[in-house]
Amino acid sequence: LPEVDDTTRTATALFALDDATLPAGASLELELERAVAESGYWLPLTALSEAQRGLWAVYALVDGAEGSVTERRLVEVIHTERDRVFVQGTLRDGERIVATGTQRIVPGQVVVGVAAR
Repeated sequence: LPEVDDTTRTATALFALDDATLPAGASLELELERAVAESGYWLPLTALSEAQRGLWAVYALVDGAEGSVTERRLVEVIHTERDRVFVQGTLRDGERIVATGTQRIVPGQVVVGVAAR
């Protein structure tokens, strides 16, 4: 419907369904699949850390003299899906990303990387 609820900021959508066993007004979950032809990266949601001005950041692991050093990369969240996000930003192909525990990381910190399972 063309109206947006002022309180919830939601819109009502009406669908014609073949299943007549559902009562009118029932709440359903809609799974909609759509292809996006954009470059970017799928990351675990836990890899994100809050940055300034509405952006998000992730930590890349860069080889240094004493081990892997964390560097902050700014990203824009394009799509969220359950426990992962599709992002675009200053990441480069092949960079290793800190997947969890980002609240304990600061840029320039030396860390020991663990291979993904």
